[in-house]
Amino acid sequence: MNNNAKNNISYILNISIKNKRKFYAGVFFALLSAVASLLIPLIVGSFLEVLTEVEEKIRVENVFVAMIIFIIIYALQGMASYVLGKMGIEAMQNLQSFYNEHIIYLELEQSNKYAPGDIASRATNDVSEVSTIVTVIIPTMIKNALIVICTTIILWLLNSKLTILMIIMLLLLLVVSHPVNSKLENLYKIHQTFLGDISAEVTRCISNMVIIKSFVGEKNECRRANILFDKLKNNMIKIVRNETIWNLFLSCALMCDMLMIIVFTKFGFVNSIAGVNVLSAYILYMVQLLSPAVDLVNSITEFVESNGAFQRITEVLNLPKESSDYLQGANFTEGNVRFSRVNFCYKGMVNGLSNITIEIPAKSMVAIVGPSGVGKTTLFSLILKLYKGYEGIIEIDSRDIKEISADLIRTKIAYVSQNNFVVNGTVMDNLRYGKNDYLKPKEIFKILKDNQMLELFDDFSEGLYTDIGENGNKLSEGQKQRINIARAIISNPIILLLDEITSNLDTKTEQEIMGLIERQREKSTVVIIAHRLNTISSADSIYVLNVQGEIECCGTHQYLLEHSETYKQLTLTL
Repeated sequence: MNNNAKNNISYILNISIKNKRKFYAGVFFALLSAVASLLIPLIVGSFLEVLTEVEEKIRVENVFVAMIIFIIIYALQGMASYVLGKMGIEAMQNLQSFYNEHIIYLELEQSNKYAPGDIASRATNDVSEVSTIVTVIIPTMIKNALIVICTTIILWLLNSKLTILMIIMLLLLLVVSHPVNSKLENLYKIHQTFLGDISAEVTRCISNMVIIKSFVGEKNECRRANILFDKLKNNMIKIVRNETIWNLFLSCALMCDMLMIIVFTKFGFVNSIAGVNVLSAYILYMVQLLSPAVDLVNSITEFVESNGAFQRITEVLNLPKESSDYLQGANFTEGNVRFSRVNFCYKGMVNGLSNITIEIPAKSMVAIVGPSGVGKTTLFSLILKLYKGYEGIIEIDSRDIKEISADLIRTKIAYVSQNNFVVNGTVMDNLRYGKNDYLKPKEIFKILKDNQMLELFDDFSEGLYTDIGENGNKLSEGQKQRINIARAIISNPIILLLDEITSNLDTKTEQEIMGLIERQREKSTVVIIAHRLNTISSADSIYVLNVQGEIECCGTHQYLLEHSETYKQLTLTL
């Protein structure tokens, strides 16, 4: 589907409403009840006419029929409300699910354009608003428009001149509402943006709570948040003020319209309406017209107000997802890695990787070291095809990775980040995450035992079935790191990428982990980024990146001490 199609309301409708028959049934019942409700003034008018006639009596069967009609009408309204209400809940869930899936499969370069809190705000507040558009506002607009049209036709048949006057008044209201709606649309778009900013700020604050408290930065954070809260409050006040003034004007205008019609009738400016039943029916139709007319105008206003949320959702849905297309038969089994004259720089950054040429033989252990921020982790990101905008060639087993799908690469390469990633649940849930989820618990136990990794979890209260808490809050960083390392080795990777894996480990656990890695070298190509000398000293070769993002030197630990000034400086802190 092209991007232009994603700007249409029909695109959101197709995503959010899976059972279209049920949705259309709800709309049908709503329209049917709306048309049926037009009978109420005629029925009431007929009974009023009986009251004015002395010799006429109210017949019981007529009352019974009227009651049956009323029950049917309101039963249809109730059925429509239930069906559309249920569809609204389902639509929100469908849209949230689709949006979340789209976010997860986005190219990393695209998702990095937005703060995590802003993405979360769009998934909740904006999706809720958009769901309301397609399941509540649009059906309500259709229903009310039908009532207004049908009621207007009936009023025209009863008295055309009064109806012309009423139509003129309604058209004037629509003209007046346009600039008000435009202003409200802008205010609501700003409102949604502020909500995203607040969500992003709260997310950032919670993620960095340890640093904030260690620097006694609570007051600073409260000040920053209060600035955003004030902006949201002031904008909301503007919204309430404009909506209040508009609603007052609308209600007064409609009541004045009715009053003028009654006055015109009384003083004979228009033809008199003969018959009590016709007169009462006309007044009742006028009263009945007020509510849907007001609701119709309000629905248009709500539609306009929600347009900001609609634009924020479609803005994200228009972003391209990762492509899984690749050449037929593209594969790799050995684990040779080669960078050839690779250049890469993040958008908006000045410095990046420059003219990188690296040879990593299969089943070898290669270390990459250098000052912070020179692009060591970026090399891993490029191997994993997280970023594409690089110059040069990156090959695995002599095949350009551009010819290999990202899914295949990530299935056969295990990456352990310096930022420990865990999911809520047990240790076992984390070990079976992602590409390991096909493994049964007993198979996990066997792999851990065969790789002498069960000892890593001896200090967990319930072993592999220990509940780790929300985001692993029951674990230390070292324990989280062990889970991440074990998860990677369980996946039996051809290439193992390790980024600062020993930074949070004590000496004993570090030795155990390095023993695991040494044994893993028999199965995988190991590429490791580290600042600890013990971690890299046994590597077959060490590549040194300097502050310009270039390979300054390559060799063994001893060779680099003699030939690399950058490495000498690094060893002082290793």
